[in-house]
Amino acid sequence: KISISIIGESREHCIIIGGLWMTGNKKVVIHVNDLTLRNSKAVGVNGDGRASFHLDNVSVENSEHTGVAVRGTKDNSMKNCQISHSKQSGLYVGRGGLIKIDGNATTIHHNVIGRGSCYGLYTKYSSSILLVSPLTMESISINNDGGRNYGGEGTIKRFKNNK
Repeated sequence: KISISIIGESREHCIIIGGLWMTGNKKVVIHVNDLTLRNSKAVGVNGDGRASFHLDNVSVENSEHTGVAVRGTKDNSMKNCQISHSKQSGLYVGRGGLIKIDGNATTIHHNVIGRGSCYGLYTKYSSSILLVSPLTMESISINNDGGRNYGGEGTIKRFKNNK
């Protein structure tokens, strides 16, 4: 019911074993910065409902399911994040969700371990992944199992951030 910030020292020195499930109403905003989430038994970062989340310099590693999931929530962002070694998709966006990805240090790699229906970047139906230029699907989502770097029925597109 309240907004929160979780700030670590760095990805190398602040390691959390497990994942985060973020939910709440539209007024709830969750900021997560400078840490690593490792070995989640489910989704590494699960944004579900109407709350929004913003990841900055976060590494999500070795999730038993998806690395980062966005479901139904629309004001989300990732900047300079790494998602790797998830058994399912690296980043999944569904149920009309939206996430903006920025930062030249962003990588989504070595996910989709033995899962033919998943992708490094995976969007469903009316969902969207927005890549801030100069990022491209090909530059951030690489080496996912079977070459399944991006796909799905939703939208993945680039745009110029005019901040």
